[in-house]
Amino acid sequence: ATLWLGLYVKSRTSKKPESNALALMLFAESAWSLFSAIQLFSPNSTWQIFWHSISFLAIVIIPTAWFIVVTNFTGFLKEPVARLQRYFFVVPILTLVALLTNSQHKFFFLTTNNVSYNGFSSLTFIPGSLFLVHTWYSYLLVFLGILLLGLALVRNFKKYGIQAYGLIFGALAPLIGNVLYLSGAFPAGFPDPTPLAFTVTSITIAWAIFAG
Repeated sequence: ATLWLGLYVKSRTSKKPESNALALMLFAESAWSLFSAIQLFSPNSTWQIFWHSISFLAIVIIPTAWFIVVTNFTGFLKEPVARLQRYFFVVPILTLVALLTNSQHKFFFLTTNNVSYNGFSSLTFIPGSLFLVHTWYSYLLVFLGILLLGLALVRNFKKYGIQAYGLIFGALAPLIGNVLYLSGAFPAGFPDPTPLAFTVTSITIAWAIFAG
């Protein structure tokens, strides 16, 4: 679903300011879902850790792309974000470096273990300090995006009303799923629901932007 939406956004002849960032986010979401699915079906811990690490190539893109989509859609902070856009990817790049070198320092994941759940072998991990930096940075961008959408809704309901509601709902679905997953609300070994929740995000965001 997210891959098809990304291709649809890129193939449209009439582009909107947020189209490129939206397509990037959609492609990253589809990659995350794919890598997570492969991870669940991988036969041993070595491959599970490999695909889990590869999924971060997509994971680190999504919050930044989301924030850029929102600033273009609402117009709030559009110009300063456009000027500083390259710097928003500094933390994601450092996150990938920290993850790839984690075996040397253990600052990203302290430990990783395999746990069986309903016939699937899933990874569990104890987060390190750099994982928490990545997580809070991602949450910050998502919350800022929701805040900007709320401001747009308050200031100009006629222009953004239904679309802003759709975007806020879309942002909350994976955010709630991710918070529940990281807080241990699900049984040990339960797969991360965030990639699937992003399907809801993708549909609502595409509808909100292109139905307006």
